[in-house]
Amino acid sequence: DPEHADGICLLIELNRTTKSGSENGLQYDQGTTLFFLRDNAGRILECSTSFLVTDEQWHHLTWDIVDSTTNNMRVAVDGQAVMLSWGQRDRPSEFIRLEQSLMLGVRNEAGKVSNHLCGYIANLRMWVQGDMLLGSWPMTGGYGISAIDVSGQGRHGIMHNCSWDGNDTPHRTIAFKGNGNGCIRLPVYALGEAMADFKVEFWFKCGNTGNPMSLLLSS
Repeated sequence: DPEHADGICLLIELNRTTKSGSENGLQYDQGTTLFFLRDNAGRILECSTSFLVTDEQWHHLTWDIVDSTTNNMRVAVDGQAVMLSWGQRDRPSEFIRLEQSLMLGVRNEAGKVSNHLCGYIANLRMWVQGDMLLGSWPMTGGYGISAIDVSGQGRHGIMHNCSWDGNDTPHRTIAFKGNGNGCIRLPVYALGEAMADFKVEFWFKCGNTGNPMSLLLSS
C-alpha cells in the first residue's frame, strides 16, 4: 500500500480514496478518484474527488501540484475545478531523481502488478517548475509500440501489452485491456526531482469495472 511504503510515489487511481489515520491506508471507494503524492521521507499529500469519471465518456483531467511544501494542489475535470476531500497533508518536500519509468494504466510496486486500467488514455502532457514542458504524448494516430513524445525532448514511451484502437475515436488511440501487464512506460526520470511543482493533464475514457484502476504511477 502506498501509504505504508517507502520512497517517492505519484499516483492517480480510480475507485480509491484515503481514510486518513486508518491502519488500512488507502480504501476502495467506487466512483471516487485518488490523487496521492509521497516524498522520499514518507511525507504524504493526498486527496480524492467523488466527481464521476468512470461513465464510458471521454473526460479531460488536470492535476496541478502547485507547491507540495505548502499542501497546495488542485484538480479539474473537463475544465472545471472539483471539490476535494483531503487525507494526509504533510507538506512533502524531499524528492530525488526517479530510478524507474512512470507507468500509465497499471500499478507496479516492487514487481507486483495490479489495478489494470480498462479504457483509453490520450493527449497527455506534463510540466514541472511552472511552465517547463517535460513531455507531450498525443497517443493518437500511431502504429508500433511507441508513444511518441512530440515535445522534442525524446522521452518516447514504450507500450507493453496494450494496442492501438480505431473503433472509439476519430483517430487511433491506445487501448488498455484491463488485464495482463498492459501499460505504457514513460522515461521521465527528471520528474522525481520536481514533484513539488508538477502538473499533468490528459484525456481518458473508461467504464466502472468495480475494481481499483491506476491511471498513472511513478515510484
